[in-house]
Amino acid sequence: DFPCQAGYSIELDHEKIGFTATNHLVQHGYKRIALVRFAVDIPSMVQIQHGYKTALQQAGIQILPERIICVNGFDRASGESAAMKLLALHNRLDGVFIVADQLAIGVTQTFHKSGVNVPKDIAITSFNNIPEAEIITPSLTTVAAPTERLGRHAMMMLNELIAGQNTIQRHVTLPGAELVIRQSCGCQ
Repeated sequence: DFPCQAGYSIELDHEKIGFTATNHLVQHGYKRIALVRFAVDIPSMVQIQHGYKTALQQAGIQILPERIICVNGFDRASGESAAMKLLALHNRLDGVFIVADQLAIGVTQTFHKSGVNVPKDIAITSFNNIPEAEIITPSLTTVAAPTERLGRHAMMMLNELIAGQNTIQRHVTLPGAELVIRQSCGCQ
């Protein structure tokens, strides 16, 4: 996640991921959309946040700093922490994009325990498309990480390096952000 470092890297188009997930909520008519992201400004988080902001700006929706919730991890416990912050804003939110499915699961479970209905009260989109995203209730609408394509590119890059070829790109950004539509956004 540090593309400016020496060496080789293959990255995802994190800005498009942030835009796609947020724009899907916008297309549903949600206007009070929060972002839950990792607290450290690593390049992927900066890019995701930029995509989130771009989707809101293009829709003419005001960006409010209090709607950007930062957490210290990508796990369910961090999701629970994020949910508590989101609950404090509950009456002022109708949607949230969460940067990782594990975080989103923690948020969703905490909302459920607190009597908040997803997606009726607050719609959720996420990122990664981990297997649990399909089996949680409600199932998560998420942007799928193209892990197979990422692995294929990494192996091609490694094979070229082993073969001593110098023609490869040092840094590759994979295009595409496939939205997997499920229940948490209100589609189904």
